[in-house]
Amino acid sequence: VIEMERMCGNIRALRPMVGNKSSGLPVSEWSLEDNIRLSRLIELGSPQNPFHEPSVQLRNRLLIVLMRLTGKRRGEVLNLQVGDINFRTCQINIVRRPDAKEDSRPDPPRVKTRAHTIPVSSGLIDLLRDYLQVRRSIPGATKHPYLLVTHKACPTQGQPMTKGALNAVFREIRDA
Repeated sequence: VIEMERMCGNIRALRPMVGNKSSGLPVSEWSLEDNIRLSRLIELGSPQNPFHEPSVQLRNRLLIVLMRLTGKRRGEVLNLQVGDINFRTCQINIVRRPDAKEDSRPDPPRVKTRAHTIPVSSGLIDLLRDYLQVRRSIPGATKHPYLLVTHKACPTQGQPMTKGALNAVFREIRDA
């Protein structure tokens, strides 16, 4: 019995602590207040929205809502193509595209899961439709199939959104 207790104590001592794997910090809980604050920050036209351009507000709202409602990783969302969306059945296909020739990003996002189809709400489908209307007006956006594009008037305008740009959106929301 004493030997068994000692073994159990050793096992407990070796268990990983609950927390963030990368930093060793404890995992924080997402509260109702956090949810309300995020909703206000990404509301279109809100004075609290840190993005001033309406088309950028729409893109970033779509990005956040898409990730929150589907639970998809950043690579899966950045890898979405317009053709992956089935508006009729309210479904999105998550597809692996290693070495895609049409992807001009220097560090293309990767899908870490097998290809699969996820159902989405009609509200998300409406948001996707709204964004696609705006996306058509962004110079260069129709030259490739990727859903999320750079809106800023610069040499990369209309090109697929990068992981760095997505991280910048998260930083801007965090700091707002």
